[in-house]
Amino acid sequence: MRQSRHNRITRLERALFDRLFKQVLHTLPAAARDLLKTIPVAVDDYASTEIQSEMQVDSDELFGLYTGTPPVERSIEHVGALEDVIHIYRLALLLDASTRTGRINQARLRRQIRTTLLHELGHYHGFDEDELDRLGY
Repeated sequence: MRQSRHNRITRLERALFDRLFKQVLHTLPAAARDLLKTIPVAVDDYASTEIQSEMQVDSDELFGLYTGTPPVERSIEHVGALEDVIHIYRLALLLDASTRTGRINQARLRRQIRTTLLHELGHYHGFDEDELDRLGY
């Protein structure tokens, strides 16, 4: 299934993802929702080939990415640096939530969208992968 779906999302899948994404946003804790009002969230079908190469992953392996400098690491040297952005990747999340028959498990997709958003917010706060794994994100 992964090879036949590689880098392809149907209009119905995109609409379903976007609807569930909005639902998840409304269920996040108030502090996370407030923070997401200040950090742009870009929802793309998949990571660019440059990001995939840099992170040594395929398009179906990367659910999200925080780019920027966590506030706890900022200094005067970061003035003018690229702004913070959370990237969410539809393809990997949809594939993760797909059953063997190709149906999308909506509950799983909602959970993984939520986990991915909170994971990337964790990176914004300076947590690394090991710390986020220990926290369950």
